Parts: sequence; structure tokens; C-alpha cells
Amino acid sequence: LHSLTCAETTVYGTVSVMNRHFDKRVIVRYTFNEWSTYIERDAIYMLGSHDGRTDKFSFAIYARPEDFHPSPGVTSGRLHFAICFKTGDGTEVWDNNNDRNYTLNLISH
Repeated sequence: LHSLTCAETTVYGTVSVMNRHFDKRVIVRYTFNEWSTYIERDAIYMLGSHDGRTDKFSFAIYARPEDFHPSPGVTSGRLHFAICFKTGDGTEVWDNNNDRNYTLNLISH
């Protein structure tokens, strides 16, 4: 994961991947309910981002506060996500923060 910013309840991220194969796909898998269900979204190739070794992809995760389903009386919820890199030769690599997933906490004010 290259960078990450939040605006309201939208998470924007940039992922750098090795240019191992011309045909590549980057997928963001995320959940609001501790992986009972999940959503997958394709990251978008960033034109002109190729630096000779890597390519960059960007993604956005859109969430409403009610997506987090916090328990009654609890003012926070969590978003977990991981990144999958797939190439045209069948390679699949996951970046899941060393088996801990990337986790963001939503705190109501």
C-alpha cells in the first residue's frame, strides 16, 4: 500500500505494484462486519504512473456511517481491507498487512 487518505467516510488509496506482466489487475477487498461478508472493487490504473519498475493503481472505498453497524452505545466501527494483485500469467499476490489486514476505525463525534 503506497498511500491512504480519508475524506468524510470515503477512503482513497494508491497502490504501487511491480511491473511483472503487462496484463495486471489490482483488487481491493473490504468488509464492515469482520469478514461475514465482503465487497471487492477494482483499482484503476493511473495513466503515466509507470516508472520503469512499478505501476500505480488508485482506489476509493465509499462508506456511510450506517455501513459500520456499531453496537448500541458504541461510537466506533471498523473497516478492514486487503489488496490483491493478479497478473495475466496467473500470479496472485495478497497484501494484507502481514495477516492483520489494514484496519480503519470510524469514530463518531
